[in-house]
Amino acid sequence: MIVINLLYEREDIFPKAAFGYLIPSRENSHLLGVLFDSCVRHQTDKQKRGSQLTVMMGGAWFDQ
Repeated sequence: MIVINLLYEREDIFPKAAFGYLIPSRENSHLLGVLFDSCVRHQTDKQKRGSQLTVMMGGAWFDQ
């Protein structure tokens, strides 16, 4: 599995506060899911540091 962490300076890139989403295996995508870290952590993180997300790729569906 590959995990990619992204940080954007803007704080308003997500359409609404959410945990993230998963991609069903029937979609035949290398992408497994995306976590909206800054939405999940916003209540405990007193310093606003933009928008953070984690992209998960690979796993059993990735053949490379």
